[in-house]
Amino acid sequence: MNQQNDQIVLQVGESKNSKKVGKWDIIYKEKLIGGGSYDEEGNGIKIGKWIEINGGFNQGSQVIFSGDYKNGNKVGRWDILFRRDEDCPFIFIGGGQYDEEGQGLKIGDWIETNELFMDGSQVTFNGQYKNGKRLGRWDILFRNFEYNPFIQIGGGYYDEEGLGLKIGNWIEISDGFMDGSQVAFNGEYKFGQKVGIWKILYRSSDDNPFSQIGGGQYDEEGNGMKIGSWIEISDEFRNQSQVINNGDYQNGKKVSRWDIWYRDNDDELVSEKIGGGSYDEFGAGMKIGKWIELDNRFYKDKQVTFIGEYKNDKKIGRWDILWRYYSSDPFSQMQLILFIVRQNQYFSGGGSYDDRGDGMKIGRWIELYDGFKWNTQVIWDGEYKYEKKFGRWDIQYKRNKYTPYQQMQKYIQNLFINMLVAVDNMMKMV
Repeated sequence: MNQQNDQIVLQVGESKNSKKVGKWDIIYKEKLIGGGSYDEEGNGIKIGKWIEINGGFNQGSQVIFSGDYKNGNKVGRWDILFRRDEDCPFIFIGGGQYDEEGQGLKIGDWIETNELFMDGSQVTFNGQYKNGKRLGRWDILFRNFEYNPFIQIGGGYYDEEGLGLKIGNWIEISDGFMDGSQVAFNGEYKFGQKVGIWKILYRSSDDNPFSQIGGGQYDEEGNGMKIGSWIEISDEFRNQSQVINNGDYQNGKKVSRWDIWYRDNDDELVSEKIGGGSYDEFGAGMKIGKWIELDNRFYKDKQVTFIGEYKNDKKIGRWDILWRYYSSDPFSQMQLILFIVRQNQYFSGGGSYDDRGDGMKIGRWIELYDGFKWNTQVIWDGEYKYEKKFGRWDIQYKRNKYTPYQQMQKYIQNLFINMLVAVDNMMKMV
């Protein structure tokens, strides 16, 4: 029995000598949604009719594939189906044909989906295959929800020789393209490599046109290397996390000064410079000197930065954690106040890395909970030794902007006491 996605999806069947045999069922929330058969000889080969689930199958992305196997390879027609949730029927959204010889090669017209096809991110790629390779025109279509029509937002051409190489002008979309993060890229391909000027495009919603927010240049020799000045977007770029990085490339490596800019939303015409630092001048792409970096999940409700030094791309010495409630506020260093024998002890957010340049955390650290934001201010306080946490670690919680941090256990005790007082007052009123 295999379990996936927090034990929601189960694959149930028999094994012989560590190989799957006979009928296997795929069960989601105690209901049969798919499955098929393996050969009885114990080779672990899929045969006959199968209904399979997408690799990212979950509550919000319920995609299945239906078709036939022959000696472990897909053959004939395969359909792609989707449903919003378990209360809805599966509906057809795409599919295509595999060769009948059993080589598992896609042929003819296909409609394929993005990896996490779901409400808010329903993307299809429409075009032709020949001997398992894309060729000719391929279109990219998008809709927010299943009741809306698909609208073409991009696409381009593959070579006609069947090598599966992109050629000419393309409009591509980001891997995480969805409602709230609609980013596209426009430029030229030459024998499967990006060349010349590429633009980064963005729109806040389906109702707005795409507009350029960044871009730069690739070398003309077809090596796919970035050169010269670039404006790039962060990996988590979306409506509430509009972060861009601006600097220079040399032979595909970042060099010299790079700045980090942020704006809250589309209504703000001017971005704010909130971070950055320098890369080495030799083109090794190594961070050096002082840097102000952003939390990986920096957005409107979690405006956290880290300030410290790099040496040969490794963090060294003291690194501080700063944050702010609103974009109009200045960044301030987080402080934890402990009352010990009537003496206030102040510990600033952050800690130290070893000075040898190994990038190892050492000594006292105050770190953020992964889900830290304005209304979930949870931090961890403890010691590191050779990059490993050891000894006592305390969890501190702060309810709002105006209250100090207090240990989680104490906070829970206070909540319980306040609840008892409230109940007692209610009883007196009866």
